[in-house]
Amino acid sequence: MIVRLLVLKTYAYIVTGPAPWDPNAGYHAWVIVYTKEYTVAIELRVLTGGLASKLKYLLTGKAPGVIYRGDKYENGYYYGYTRIYKNIYEAIENYRSVEEWNWVGRLLGFCLK
Repeated sequence: MIVRLLVLKTYAYIVTGPAPWDPNAGYHAWVIVYTKEYTVAIELRVLTGGLASKLKYLLTGKAPGVIYRGDKYENGYYYGYTRIYKNIYEAIENYRSVEEWNWVGRLLGFCLK
């Protein structure tokens, strides 16, 4: 019996640009994921949310952090970025400092040094 494994290529990038909800609020970072079938924008700050974030998921069935097509700030998240970084190291090297990105480490349970 031959078993075939289908390897789906998925790419995730850190992107920066004007804040999608208010371009005058300054620059912001979020994640864009490219799969074979979809492009998905993810707002990481929402993943650190508390009870309100969890309730929204339970009531709407929408995964916290995912920016769905038709969402209020969809265009800002999907098309409003000005830079793409392959990984956190490239982002640190090219955009400000380690401290600027340390919230990512706290979110994932470690701190960048």
